Amino acid sequence: ISEEVIPGSTDKNYPDQIDFLIKYWQDNVFKDKTPTIEFTIALQAWEKDKPAILQLITANKHLKAAQAISNHPISKIVTERFASDFYRTILINKNTDRKIKPATYARSSSFSSVGSLVSFGWFVASGAYVGGNGPGRVWSSVGVVFSRRK
Repeated sequence: ISEEVIPGSTDKNYPDQIDFLIKYWQDNVFKDKTPTIEFTIALQAWEKDKPAILQLITANKHLKAAQAISNHPISKIVTERFASDFYRTILINKNTDRKIKPATYARSSSFSSVGSLVSFGWFVASGAYVGGNGPGRVWSSVGVVFSRRK
């Protein structure tokens, strides 16, 4: 586990990051194990729902796309909520004086009222940045974090 952004998870839109995390879970969390029923059902739902979500993004219906992604069962499994990432980052800094994610952001599964998926990072001496962007947006500095225990 790591509180840092997973290498290879940047430069992707949110659906592509979910696909990246699904593969990460399959290759790391469930390595040599059978995936849980919850994961299998959520993955099947993602494969069924992803084309409609991509269509919402293409049609610039970012609010509906962000809601669909935030509420999707696979997002609840493979991505962290904003509060978890935020509080862990603050505690690590408080307990170790270490700044994680100094030049990157991590997207969360949390949804903002303006239709973006919340991201958190760029944690430097002056503080940290909390923001968000639409689910179709690609940033080279926005990745995903996996810090849950196996």
